[in-house]
Formats: sequence, structure tokens, C-alpha cells
Amino acid sequence: MRLACVGASAVALLASLSSVEGQVRKCPATGIRCEKTTGADPGTWLPLCVGTKWQYRKTYGSVTDNPGLIARVRWVSAEEVVSRTPCRGGVVVRIDASPQNVQREYPSGISADYREWFDANVGTAGTHGYFVRGSAVYDFSPASWDDPCAELTEARLAELDEREPAFFFPLEDGSKWSDRRREEADVAAICAASRGEAEVRGPRFHYWEVDGRDSLDLPWRRVRGAWHLRFFSVGGAPHRWFVRNVGVVKESFSRRGSYLEHSSELLAFKPGPGCR
Repeated sequence: MRLACVGASAVALLASLSSVEGQVRKCPATGIRCEKTTGADPGTWLPLCVGTKWQYRKTYGSVTDNPGLIARVRWVSAEEVVSRTPCRGGVVVRIDASPQNVQREYPSGISADYREWFDANVGTAGTHGYFVRGSAVYDFSPASWDDPCAELTEARLAELDEREPAFFFPLEDGSKWSDRRREEADVAAICAASRGEAEVRGPRFHYWEVDGRDSLDLPWRRVRGAWHLRFFSVGGAPHRWFVRNVGVVKESFSRRGSYLEHSSELLAFKPGPGCR
């Protein structure tokens, strides 16, 4: 998705702004036109049909209560789409994850509390989900999977608008997306800059950006043209690599300051029946 502000000699910005999908915005009194192309069906990019399976090799490392000691956990995560539930304005997708071959590296000297937290939260079975609405895919895990639609009230839908989607399709080199409020503010800032009322600036923190395409040697296979996604934040920049009709094939994150890192690589993939 791209937003192009046309007519400003000092501004050449392209951004993906989900809040103005399929619309055209005009900057007052300038004729600068901010135009957004129509989004794509996530089902043509991310295979979220029931029965789709991924297997990842994962690593998680963090400082402990003793700053000089690092605890790490390595495991294989087997993940599968187990349900799709139509809800208000979209679909809730449930993905179950089961750990295999868990290896825990705890240095001597860490407290029992830290060991207990790692044992309960890292390299364990779990469930996560997505809410697919329009061209956006949000991270979404309801309090109860017995009725995942119950939480999608008007208030919760408005809350989702204030969060950046995990994905926004189609992916294109240079496209960006964030939460609705931030995107609206950046449209206004681009327009103000075009009138000479403010410094020229583009989207900064709390945006996902498509940063080109890469070739990767993965345990699964060698892939070419994987979309490289990175998230701009003050504390660190998560990176994802995405392959169309497969999903995320690699992730990495490292935090500045106190040490924290996690990574994953795709080991195996099998689309579910009915995937396009």
C-alpha cells in the first residue's frame, strides 16, 4: 500500500496508510493530493486456512536478576491454524503452538523466581491469534477462545484502530503502516510541510516498513525475494522476512540497554486444505 503526496516539490514520500484505504485526501489550499491505492485480500498473501502448519526453530535470551548472567532457551515450535471464526467486520484466526526439543541454558546463580518464570513462559505450549479485517491483520488473542467474537465490541474495534497491524497487504517496497491516529497525523504533517508551515518530515517511530527483498538460506529451503519488514521503535527494531503464501520465514529482535534477543527460522511449512 502506498500514499503519494503529489505536487510538493520538496516532498517525495511514499507510505502505506491503512486508515485512508481507497480514499483521496487533498491538502487544503494547495492542491497537493494524497492518494491511496486499494488494499489486497490478506488471504492472497498469508495462508490462514484451517490446517496450515509451520515449524520454527526459536531462540530466546535475556538477562536475569544478576545482570552478568544470561539465560537462553532453544526449541522447535510446531504451529497450526486450528479455527477461523467470522466476527464483526472480519475473521478471528486461532493458531496453536506446541514446543519440541526444548533446551534450557540457565547459568548457576540465577534465582528460583527467574528460573520459574522461564520454565512457565518460554518454550512452552500456547495459543495466539489474528483478527483479519479488510487489508489488515492484527495480533489478537481473546480472553476465551470458546467465544472469540465476544470481545469484539465497538470499543475493542476502536482500540484495534489505535494499534499498528501486524501486516498490511499488499506488501510493496517502501510501503509503511501504523495505527490509524498516527497515520492521520502524518498525512496532516505532510500537507502542512507542502504549504511551508512545518518542517518536511515523514513517518518516524512506531511504523512497520517494507525494506526491500532479500535472499535467505533457511533450514526450510533457500528463498529469493523475501519481503524484509522492520519496525521502527525507540527500544529496538524487530525484523521479519515474509514470503507470499507462506508467511513469516524468519524473525529477529534485539533490545538496547538490558539484553534481550529472540529469533526464529522456518524449518517446515504445509498449507492447509483450501489455501489458495
